[in-house]
Amino acid sequence: MTMLIVLPETDEDSSDVDRAIKLATDRFRGHGETTFAAPKETLVRYAGAVPNYALHDYVPGESEVGHDTVVYITGREIIEGIEWPEGQRVYRYQVSRLDLSGRGPFRQVQPAEFDETEHPHLNRHVFNRLGPKKWGFENFPYGCLYMDPESGPVDPFGFRIQQDYRPLASRDKNHLLVAVFGGSAAFSVYCQINEMFPARLEQRLRRALERIGKKITILNFGMHDNVVMQEMMTYLLFAQQLRPDVVISHSGHNDIWYGLRNDPYLVTRHNIIYQQHAEYWSYLLHQEGEPPEEIPAEFNLKQNILTRSIRLG
Repeated sequence: MTMLIVLPETDEDSSDVDRAIKLATDRFRGHGETTFAAPKETLVRYAGAVPNYALHDYVPGESEVGHDTVVYITGREIIEGIEWPEGQRVYRYQVSRLDLSGRGPFRQVQPAEFDETEHPHLNRHVFNRLGPKKWGFENFPYGCLYMDPESGPVDPFGFRIQQDYRPLASRDKNHLLVAVFGGSAAFSVYCQINEMFPARLEQRLRRALERIGKKITILNFGMHDNVVMQEMMTYLLFAQQLRPDVVISHSGHNDIWYGLRNDPYLVTRHNIIYQQHAEYWSYLLHQEGEPPEEIPAEFNLKQNILTRSIRLG
């Protein structure tokens, strides 16, 4: 197993490139030998970025030959002019942080759909099996989830939780449990799993609690686009049985974003805020009326959204 990492063809910020190299090598650790290459126009520029490796001159379509995995660290949206052999895994790492559009920096290019190498839980349950096999919303009877294994390991429901947490329901009294909820900021979409703020918080608290003989686990139930109503459903489905000692809700943005555009009757009379695409599911199912707009006009007043959030709080 070998991996080729192709460095940018443009002069990028050195800290961004260093981070990309670290994340790529960490992500694919265990693939065996790693080779680095850079286009001739930046070969000298990036030589210092990989001091422990020989940096090869990158020749498009030739340098990729013989490697099982290829990762392009680039600012380009599309990698053109290269035909990859079947079976070769290809990724693009978006080095520009300003153009990630709510996604993590890794994008799977080939194969075109996720498989069990990328998402081991792809066939774990029926909604995964019927899902898009690509990054994005996945239907679920209690509110849509996201299929986003490109950011790193996720559990069968898309949460960034690596272990089976159910035994924590019978933890001893010196083992504290914290459950975190929220949208993509809680999911920590731009971070590796050890960089998520729940993981960083757990690291700090663990050091402090060890001195008094206590343990702590923090589970991240954050999910893209989640609104507070969805967080409540997630708590009931996955966390209530665990009896967490502390619950953290990192919320607000998604409720305001969707609340401004949701049906006014549901928002102002019943304090209901939902993800906008739920309207499109209804249209697809019944084919009635005009297709809903992806980003409709703002129907509701901001003060009504805030009032609704205070009531739920």
